[in-house]
Amino acid sequence: MRAIRIYIEPLSIEELDFLLKKEQKDKGQFYLIMRIVMSGSVLLPFLFAWYRAFEGQDDPFSITYYFIGLSVTVVVALLIGYAIYKKGLYKIRADIRDRTKTVESTHITRKQFMPANDEYYFFIDSPTLLSIRVSKLDYDKMRKGDELNIEYSTHAKYYFGYF
Repeated sequence: MRAIRIYIEPLSIEELDFLLKKEQKDKGQFYLIMRIVMSGSVLLPFLFAWYRAFEGQDDPFSITYYFIGLSVTVVVALLIGYAIYKKGLYKIRADIRDRTKTVESTHITRKQFMPANDEYYFFIDSPTLLSIRVSKLDYDKMRKGDELNIEYSTHAKYYFGYF
């Protein structure tokens, strides 16, 4: 197994612009998901109350049951929101804050042409990426085992390109 060299470089203006746009898009999606989840956490205790009413329980619309249910569902909603934030938006913001990208030296393990969509791919021995799409010129020029450098955002691992 060949050693994989990794080093850090500053982001180019285009890469930083890409991350800023990605952050704006993901932030909007995150807030939309959180509004839906929080609305559900408020409505779910009402649904349980109606279920208890159909079951014939005494005092199915108890304020105590409602606040217990609300507390549980809000905590679950907040945990879901935190997990979603840490998995996506947090990493993008860390990349924007640090303004760095990772450059990884890797090797071509296999070349693949996809005739259905007329695209060329290199499979690489990177722990971050399995394959990358390449130009026809590079596909013809490079061979299996050749060294290739790939660039991606350090935290979110968004692929920027190769050289």
